[in-house]
Amino acid sequence: MYALIDNAFDTGFAQRLHSRFPGLHPMSLYAGFYDGPGLAEIAPSVFRIPDGETERRTLLEFLLYETSGKPMLSFLRRNASPHDPVAHLQDQMEAVDHEGKAFLIRFADTRSLDTLLQMFDGAQRERFLNGSRWWYFRRDGSLQDMGHASHAPAERTGEPYVFSKAQMEHFEALARPDGLLRLIQTNAHWLGTLVGTPSQTHGCIRMALEGAGFNSGAHDAAVFRAVADALSEAGLLQSQATTGQS
Repeated sequence: MYALIDNAFDTGFAQRLHSRFPGLHPMSLYAGFYDGPGLAEIAPSVFRIPDGETERRTLLEFLLYETSGKPMLSFLRRNASPHDPVAHLQDQMEAVDHEGKAFLIRFADTRSLDTLLQMFDGAQRERFLNGSRWWYFRRDGSLQDMGHASHAPAERTGEPYVFSKAQMEHFEALARPDGLLRLIQTNAHWLGTLVGTPSQTHGCIRMALEGAGFNSGAHDAAVFRAVADALSEAGLLQSQATTGQS
């Protein structure tokens, strides 16, 4: 069993992990592939979960506490696969869209992981899960368990994924609630302050976007207004006027 961490959400996590569990040896997925200022601090990393029951429980409690509220933790197990888990993950990092634009896949971010597993076609999904079983928390806080049906892992390939226009549009639609949530979080001075949990606000935004009366082609300003109204009606967004009076 391995833990996968997206260190971009908390660059101090690696040091706290080392201080508490000096015997662990996280392996960076970017090592030997990408280099640049500050990249080592935000690179996703993988380490093995100890087999001993006491040490395992202590580590899991630490991981769940330290990453609470951040989509930066997932677990995976390689099911009788001869392939190194780090090498397998490194083979999945690159993609090309329908216009030939290359980009990195941030599957260590569990929001992206959940979206990818919904947008992959059958062959891509089989390649990604090849010989693996994954556990991660979805946006609503539920634990997701994803596995690979085949017991015979396929050969490795480091070729970039190629996504169609329809897949990219699907990805953008699935990622839109998170984008709007981030926008509201970083613009409290004019949109208001969120007072609910991330899972509550994300769910409210998603329902507003999927509502029967929502126009998917509406101008951004109209989308923001519809989302803000939905959050306010749900008691999840506090206006600046209200905040100032409290």
